[in-house]
Amino acid sequence: MKILFLNVGWSRAYCGNTDRDPLTGGGSYVEETGDGGEAENFLPADGRVYGYVSTPRRRLRIERLEGTGARDQSAAGVTVVWTASPPGRKGTYIVGWYQNATVYRDWQLLADGRAYQAVCDEDDALLLPVSLRTFEVPGALEAGRGQGRGQCNAWYADNPEVRRGFVPRVLEYIEGIE
Repeated sequence: MKILFLNVGWSRAYCGNTDRDPLTGGGSYVEETGDGGEAENFLPADGRVYGYVSTPRRRLRIERLEGTGARDQSAAGVTVVWTASPPGRKGTYIVGWYQNATVYRDWQLLADGRAYQAVCDEDDALLLPVSLRTFEVPGALEAGRGQGRGQCNAWYADNPEVRRGFVPRVLEYIEGIE
């Protein structure tokens, strides 16, 4: 199972940064500019959704995804789990997911200049209403090294113990919502 957790700023709709739905959290760039590429992660375009995450050197280490090699430029069939920290609350929670996604090692650009690293059909994307964003994703400080997401916005959940325990719980949660 190819699964990737990507942590982004918090939004209610992820359909554009607006006064009614400002992007919050998400790091220093969002704090400085009040905007970030993830603000449109669930905005459909031509029947697809395009997901952005800020990563070091604009790269994902997709070779850490099952069945993906060091020379591959993309990985198909990935479940991308989007996480964020809500304003005024501690913790990081699942806000939605892409199923059957293609994830790219390097940023890709849409015709409008928007960057993305994950894409899936609109029907394979689900953004949870705020009231259902209750599944907490542990941080490595609380859960232990390799047992939770670290400082990077991408967590590959490739620790064998995480694969046996946490990942099946996430997949069961996703199946229960759909």
